[in-house]
Amino acid sequence: MAPSKGSAVDVVFDKRTLDTSVLVKSGETVVLGGLIQSQTQETHSKVPLLGDIPILGYLFRSTSSSVNKRNLMVFVHPVILRSDALYSQLSDQKYSWFRAMQLESAKKGLDLLPDAKLPVMPESLGTTVISPEMKKTLEENSAKASDKTASSSGDKTSGKTDDKAHS
Repeated sequence: MAPSKGSAVDVVFDKRTLDTSVLVKSGETVVLGGLIQSQTQETHSKVPLLGDIPILGYLFRSTSSSVNKRNLMVFVHPVILRSDALYSQLSDQKYSWFRAMQLESAKKGLDLLPDAKLPVMPESLGTTVISPEMKKTLEENSAKASDKTASSSGDKTSGKTDDKAHS
């Protein structure tokens, strides 16, 4: 990597992608992979003119090095929501968790702005609004599940099935 002068800052955007297909049981976690990045940076700075003087210039120069290593792990935890009640329960749990995190942050406040009031989501009313698309999907899944139950109830033998999610 080329040494930088430490005077200008360039904005760099990195896009790292992972494209794969896996089969996972509902509620299980799968690790898709790790993306490792290692970056070394060396910075030179000096006092103008004085840093250029032979031998004595070392007193007016500095060099610093830094090494950054990043390891990005991708975890997927799919959960199949089969009913409105389960969807509402999980949604309320997530909402409550986010609100608790906001309340904790608001209690700590900001060091640089001690008088600032941090926004906090309103208290949950216990009713979760389900989008029309999600409601349609849940109804379709419930209908499919009831159809399977009705068709398998006529059979004398029953088999064990594993729910699979495709990510």
